[in-house]
Amino acid sequence: MALVACLQEHHLTAGTLQNLLTALPVKVLKKIQKLSRETGDSVETIVEHAVDLYEKRRNARLTTGNDELARIMRDPEKRAIFDEITHAMSQRAHASTTAAQKTARGKLAGAARAKSLTKEERSSIAKAAALARWGKKKEQRKDE
Repeated sequence: MALVACLQEHHLTAGTLQNLLTALPVKVLKKIQKLSRETGDSVETIVEHAVDLYEKRRNARLTTGNDELARIMRDPEKRAIFDEITHAMSQRAHASTTAAQKTARGKLAGAARAKSLTKEERSSIAKAAALARWGKKKEQRKDE
């Protein structure tokens, strides 16, 4: 019940949670689980600490120094404008990319990722995908 309350509190759907879990590589999930066992901390605590550390490091890189960029990043109002401008520039830069180019780039990225995975990791991903695709249907057949 705690999970359901948490999902409702943060306006997350089960689909969003499923997408998040499938987006995380198995290697990362195993590391989180291992850290949880070793430290005795909950998985939630470890993930929260990791996100906090990431944000601190990201903000430190952007806001340290005396150059103009660091001064802009320290100012919340200017930072919001900076973020909006960089997002718009990114959108414009990718606006001319055709669907065929996006597909080709995606295929190359997928092949590179598959090449970097071990046989066990590929197998685990395939099993999770098969379960997500056909698992519910199989469970429904058993109930009938």
